[in-house]
Amino acid sequence: MSHVLPVGDADFDKRILHAGRAIVVDFYAHWCGPCGQTMKALEALIEADHDHPEWKGRIFKVDTDASEALMTQYKIEGVPTFICFENGKETAREEGAMTRNDLKGMLTRWLP
Repeated sequence: MSHVLPVGDADFDKRILHAGRAIVVDFYAHWCGPCGQTMKALEALIEADHDHPEWKGRIFKVDTDASEALMTQYKIEGVPTFICFENGKETAREEGAMTRNDLKGMLTRWLP
């Protein structure tokens, strides 16, 4: 079971911008090797990290090939790109592949 939930053009506003709490979105592409490596590290981290149960249900992914409007709206220039949203606004952004430790640090800062 995936802990990173898919979201697209049709449900982005409801699930992300109107979530009422901080949400992290991974903008990725299926053809992107670093995206796949980062996603595997992220899934493993969420599965294994029992100190942060609050992360589950707060991390989403957008397939940039299927959601070009979101890619344009949020000025995604490279993948993977992680954006934290809170109260409908972008509050933080990280671009590029990440290790499990990088991801843990980012999520700890962004999803207190």
